[in-house]
Amino acid sequence: MTNLKIDTEVKLLAIFTREFGNIPVVDMNKITLAQWDSVKHIDLIFEIEDNFDLEIDTNDIPLLHDKFETILDYVLQIIK
Repeated sequence: MTNLKIDTEVKLLAIFTREFGNIPVVDMNKITLAQWDSVKHIDLIFEIEDNFDLEIDTNDIPLLHDKFETILDYVLQIIK
């Protein structure tokens, strides 16, 4: 695993923890997290944009309402 991937994953885990509390990564998905509604999703997107200094395309926002790994892969593709 590269330093970029590790750093990105740690940063993203911190964001998820702030938004949803301390939960296992395996449970970081919209099915398990009842509180991951559309409002919380937008909060999560804004926090990701702020913390990674990037702008997520509005067309991609619905695609990221899935699970931690999907968002991690997406962010890694943008920041490479």
